[in-house]
Amino acid sequence: MILKFICPHCNMSIVTKSSKSGDKVQCPRCKNYLIVSIEAVEVPNLNEEEYSYDATNNKKLFAKVIEEKKENKVKFEKSTKNRGVAGKIVKFALIAIIIIVFLKIFIGFINSSGNNSRSTSINGTYVYKDSSVKLRITILGNSWSGKTTILTGFGSDWDNQNTEFDSGVVKGKGLYDSSGFVKIGYVSGNNLYTSIANKRVTLRKN
Repeated sequence: MILKFICPHCNMSIVTKSSKSGDKVQCPRCKNYLIVSIEAVEVPNLNEEEYSYDATNNKKLFAKVIEEKKENKVKFEKSTKNRGVAGKIVKFALIAIIIIVFLKIFIGFINSSGNNSRSTSINGTYVYKDSSVKLRITILGNSWSGKTTILTGFGSDWDNQNTEFDSGVVKGKGLYDSSGFVKIGYVSGNNLYTSIANKRVTLRKN
């Protein structure tokens, strides 16, 4: 079908191959894109060579616009797909970072707990020594054992003959005699506090 109508921009009489009004064509003079007017008149048996423009090119231009739209749609779909893939990668990366951070915090907590356990454990050997006496107390679990040596100044053989051994129980950080009722000392930090012959002494943890 060949339709004829007037370009509203330049008033040129346009003839184009078009199947119906509403199709999009381009004016060969002003190059504006136009919608075929509903007032377009069908021209039967028109010899197109009598006109100075090519209606077929107009139709191709219309077809090209449609192809560009399709190409843009494909580009948009590819772009959307790429953004979707990138979004998934970012999502997985964030999840991985969160997991790594959580593991570091958890491991740090475990290490901290272990260090606190070691630092707060009173197990070990505590020693006190002055010019007249040497006291050595070892704590292990809920029991303790002690060795008291009187320093006479006559040598280790003589001193060993003046050595006494004792033991008892541990409750929390307190040291009690073997009955578990009489408290004889306690631990605070790396120090053990007790008494020797009514003299308060401090033993240091080795």
